[in-house]
Amino acid sequence: MDILQYGSLEAKTFAVAAAFDEAAARALRKHAGDGGKLPNPAALQAEYIKLNDRKNILRGEYGKLKQQAREYGIVKKNVDSILEPGTERARGKSRNAEL
Repeated sequence: MDILQYGSLEAKTFAVAAAFDEAAARALRKHAGDGGKLPNPAALQAEYIKLNDRKNILRGEYGKLKQQAREYGIVKKNVDSILEPGTERARGKSRNAEL
């Protein structure tokens, strides 16, 4: 690490690039699994496409459920106002009295 303190810009750039290369090599060895073989890129791409499609489907379902929950909240407020009419009217009267 002394080179990062006292070396030229080119030497610092080389040292940083070497550190990134070593980190990348460690990450690849870590994920290589048994036998030292990396996964097939085509298989990874196919899995990515499948997972992305599933994510989009779930996102659509989530949006529908969120809208439904919002509508249920509105219905709940309406039912509560019907079942407890005195509290809503009292609030309305107090607001009118303040004005």
